Amino acid sequence: MMEFILITDPGQVNEEVKSLIQFMDQGLTKLHIRKPEWPPEQIKKLIKDIPSQYHQQISLHGNVSLAEELGIGYCHFKSHQNIVNTHLRISKSFHYLDDLLDPQNNKLDYGFFSPVYDSVSKQNYRPLLSQEEITSWLKLNKLSFSLIALGGILPSKVLEVKIMGFDGVAVLGSIWKHHSTKDRFNEFLNFQKEINDVQ
Repeated sequence: MMEFILITDPGQVNEEVKSLIQFMDQGLTKLHIRKPEWPPEQIKKLIKDIPSQYHQQISLHGNVSLAEELGIGYCHFKSHQNIVNTHLRISKSFHYLDDLLDPQNNKLDYGFFSPVYDSVSKQNYRPLLSQEEITSWLKLNKLSFSLIALGGILPSKVLEVKIMGFDGVAVLGSIWKHHSTKDRFNEFLNFQKEINDVQ
């Protein structure tokens, strides 16, 4: 089954918690909190505002000790970070395919590979490889963890991403570019429909 992962906007977002709860109530199974400029207390408050029944589905980017303290389910390592031992389930970002083959990655539950398409949220952030090159590499190399496509992911790209060989999609800009909770939720439903259609 194709996986769908939502990443938070890095900044302040109007009615963010309301949207996050709506998504999780609707079936979102994995939420990545990426707030690199936020102090720990602000991140703690954000997670506290999300019902505790969803905390095991939350991953925090870049701070293992804080993730462990918060009692959430996952921690995500940045591409330049070394994986450290933790009782949490873990994932990591990658930007070069050959980096996926590092033996330490066998500890991962999944990894993000980006950008697959031109980014929605980052200006001038474009793929280094063609879709054909990515597809060929993934056919030749079997990984011990799931690989999730990130960067420029729209509902219309879900089938294409699956054909390329990815196990799921991670989304940021295509959801958070919408300013109203209603529009965000409708885009979330569009993704859910596409994910279900490609199973």
